[in-house]
Amino acid sequence: MFNSFEIDGFFKALELQYGKRIPLYHATDISSYEMIKKEGLVLKEGKNSFHWGYSSQLYFQIGRSDYLDTYRSVLLKFNASIDWLGQFAFADLDNVIINDKDLLKFGICLEQITSEMKDFLKYYIWNDFMIEGMEIMIMDLNLVGIGEIFPERVV
Repeated sequence: MFNSFEIDGFFKALELQYGKRIPLYHATDISSYEMIKKEGLVLKEGKNSFHWGYSSQLYFQIGRSDYLDTYRSVLLKFNASIDWLGQFAFADLDNVIINDKDLLKFGICLEQITSEMKDFLKYYIWNDFMIEGMEIMIMDLNLVGIGEIFPERVV
């Protein structure tokens, strides 16, 4: 991943680790799970550091989830294709404390790297250089939340 300036470097690393179908996990509560059983997975309005204000999104962890607890007692698994993730996945940097100076320490050229790849590298470094457990936001920036982006029902 460190040798790529484009976002495809992240997706190549993801494919090397998991293949063409990537296991995504979403921890939720019982009432949300009941809604998901009826409607399937849909984007929900929420706040994040990616956009100012609110936007439609849904959060997942790659490969495993460490958010299962008494409040979020249901764990859903969604096997996403690499191509689908390439359209809708963004790194969730809400808790990541890696900055551009940290990237420079690893020899990353900030003038050449895309902002999307920079975000995934920040999370990768912060996550102890592991893809597994990385948090991603699924967002539909082209349709602004209109329509169904999940290709299959997930329960």
